[in-house]
Amino acid sequence: MKITTLIENTKIEAALYDEHGLSFYIEASGKKILFDLGQGENFLYNAKYLKKDIGNVDFVYISHGHYDHGGGLDSFFKNNSKAKVYLNSNSFNDFYSNRNGIKHYIGLKKELINNERIILSKNDYEIYNGFSSFCDVEIKDMFPSTNKNLFELVDNCYINDTFKHEQYLVIRENDKYILFSGCSHRGIINIVEGFYQKFGFYPNVVVGGFHLYNKSNNEYESDSNIITLANYLIKTNAMYYTGHCTGLLAYKKLKDKMKEKINYISTGSVIEIEVKNE
Repeated sequence: MKITTLIENTKIEAALYDEHGLSFYIEASGKKILFDLGQGENFLYNAKYLKKDIGNVDFVYISHGHYDHGGGLDSFFKNNSKAKVYLNSNSFNDFYSNRNGIKHYIGLKKELINNERIILSKNDYEIYNGFSSFCDVEIKDMFPSTNKNLFELVDNCYINDTFKHEQYLVIRENDKYILFSGCSHRGIINIVEGFYQKFGFYPNVVVGGFHLYNKSNNEYESDSNIITLANYLIKTNAMYYTGHCTGLLAYKKLKDKMKEKINYISTGSVIEIEVKNE
């Protein structure tokens, strides 16, 4: 399996675009997948530069209904004529961020919900053999404090976002299970435990953001919570790749504790995961 980061907050080459967002180009079991699409069309430029053909993508998976993960949907539709796009059925709800006391819309473009290639589901589902999705993770431990400025508009009232629109992609390739989470708003501990409840074991690899950083107010999760998280992740014996909303300072603290069990993903970086042939 090969995972190429098309969009992240940082980059490894000056010629690439970086932005506050996330997008992965995944090659696994003969399929080509886009996981999230960043804010707009920058993922297209980076894909071309990195020699990844968006026109041949088999399906798109959007982790949740925020602009920095699904903002590139209309650009994708203009550059790929076949692939279906999988989202949680709550993804087109009204989501807002509180920035300096002002609510800003951070949701997806409403008109795209009517595209015939959009597939919405509120339940767990299988996309292909070896590619599945789960959602509605139970919140037990370490719900990120950095979620506090994120809201949903319901009946003209702003309520704290419960992130019912979040979903998680699992790819099984031969002997390896890889879990993808866009921002882990429901808490990466809860998400990994949700995987365990579903499969009966922990994933081999976890890729995505952990939402330990809030860009709107430049706040981080507490040091004690970051250490608690690191200790938990170590116990799962999985390999972790993170970036985006994890934040560089939080990542450095995780790295100090987790050592070789965690690495950072930047725009242009490539992860190759060896799998045994069945």
